[in-house]
Amino acid sequence: MDITMHGRYGFDTNKNDYRITSLPGLIFTGYQILAWYYVSFALSQPELLNELGLPFEREWGLARTST
Repeated sequence: MDITMHGRYGFDTNKNDYRITSLPGLIFTGYQILAWYYVSFALSQPELLNELGLPFEREWGLARTST
């Protein structure tokens, strides 16, 4: 939920210092935060993935089949 609240106004892929309160000590790049955002929705609310508008379907599918 913290990541979603941060993303209300969008994420900047050029930013390198996203900090999420519930994940203390971690600093995310814009691309990392988008990946976490996508995965959090994929796991918790997969029916909403298309509404995110992020083109990560292929990568998510590959990640799920990798061991």
